[in-house]
Amino acid sequence: MADAISRLRDILAREPQQERLAEAALLLAQAYDPTLDISAYLRQFDDWAAHLNARFHDHAADAADAAERIEVLNGFLFDELGFAGDGEHFFDPRNSFLNSVIDRRLGIPISLSVVYIELGRRIGLPLEGVSFPGHFLVTLPVHHGAVVLDPYAEGASLELGDLERLLRHADREAPVDAAHIATLLAPASLSDILIRMLRNLKGIYWREHDPVEGLRI
Repeated sequence: MADAISRLRDILAREPQQERLAEAALLLAQAYDPTLDISAYLRQFDDWAAHLNARFHDHAADAADAAERIEVLNGFLFDELGFAGDGEHFFDPRNSFLNSVIDRRLGIPISLSVVYIELGRRIGLPLEGVSFPGHFLVTLPVHHGAVVLDPYAEGASLELGDLERLLRHADREAPVDAAHIATLLAPASLSDILIRMLRNLKGIYWREHDPVEGLRI
């Protein structure tokens, strides 16, 4: 555990951090399971990205636009690989450990977003995580703003009305005007993402009446 935490601190102390999102999330998991082979999971991302990039090349789409790449990414992750939101056992701790999410193809919004961002960046999509209240999201910067995507809903593109409903569900007292929602779509830093993952885990363990694991988090 100490080695994983030390390596994680090293990542957080260096720039750029975002390029090491999956590695950092896997280090959190390795703190719980010292036998976890982080390099094997990073190679899995490399293999998936190589497969997708070859697909673009095979179709003479090296200059494929963002919309096409998102469509291909969604089809690959959710249709071919079978990643999905674990609505039946949402509070299963395994949904917060990236290695388990990859193995089981199940996760919650933030862990599926980590997979989505990591693979998307490897195929030319500069995706950002968004620590939206109650439901982690992903944005893709475009010339007129940003496209908001929900990996928990198989990469669906969200409109303002969708974001208003999510915000009302998370906080009935929060203002739901467009200007306020825009402030909530600011990109999350690597430390923001890791802290939210840890808070989710802590909440799960307290919910399951496991104070020892809650304190460990």
